[in-house]
Amino acid sequence: MSADNYAQCPQCVKRYTRDKDAALAKADQVYALAGDCPSWTEACDRAAALTEPKETLRENWEILTDVHGKFTVDYSCCCNACGFAFEYKHTEQVPL
Repeated sequence: MSADNYAQCPQCVKRYTRDKDAALAKADQVYALAGDCPSWTEACDRAAALTEPKETLRENWEILTDVHGKFTVDYSCCCNACGFAFEYKHTEQVPL
């Protein structure tokens, strides 16, 4: 099995979304209390500085049917940034 694809990690995307929402809520809170001021601008800048996750999820897979009629799907992934991992394997006999 080899690395067939790199994608965005669902765990990293979830963390990014949570952090971005919290930063925007903080900026809204600062604006509600103080209006358009330097601290509001700083809060907006902090929210804007959060960057969307890169494609750090390495995906590996293999799909095959061998000469004996055994069908196999083998998938695994692991994130280079946060360590999230998932594996799935299924095998069944193909009716011959």
